[in-house]
Amino acid sequence: MEQLDTVVLGREYSFRCSKNEKDNLVEAVNYFNRLSSQIQDSAKNYTNERVAVMVALQIASELMSTKVLGSENSSESGFSMGEISKKIDSIVLKIESILKKQNNPIFFA
Repeated sequence: MEQLDTVVLGREYSFRCSKNEKDNLVEAVNYFNRLSSQIQDSAKNYTNERVAVMVALQIASELMSTKVLGSENSSESGFSMGEISKKIDSIVLKIESILKKQNNPIFFA
């Protein structure tokens, strides 16, 4: 196992992963940080929590639109498009519920 020390949304994190996974993890962290920077640049007053939620939803949306998940019953992914869509809808509802309690709604374009 290897350790990867990195910064995400201004906080330091240490990850343990296999040597084979390290490059993918570095790429994922860099991608997350690029998306979060774009969101932070467009709305300076967003909290890190809000930025993280928006990045997660952006990545989920990108995943859902990939060709691997393009068919309703993709055996490559292990999940059908319908299952993934239901899970994302459930997550969005939970996020909206939490944000309503905070009087801090998120609007998606």
